[in-house]
Amino acid sequence: MTFDLVAELQDPEYTIADLEVMRDRALDRPYVSEVGRAIADAAQAEIERRTAE
Repeated sequence: MTFDLVAELQDPEYTIADLEVMRDRALDRPYVSEVGRAIADAAQAEIERRTAE
């Protein structure tokens, strides 16, 4: 089963504040897993995409 994280985070239902919380939660752990890093990176990329518009 695959999940398209980038497409999910582009859902306009998620606000920039929501994305920032996702990013910070993923990185605010003593050990950041590969999945956590992927979530943080994807959330940051979406934040940057939206603020560049």
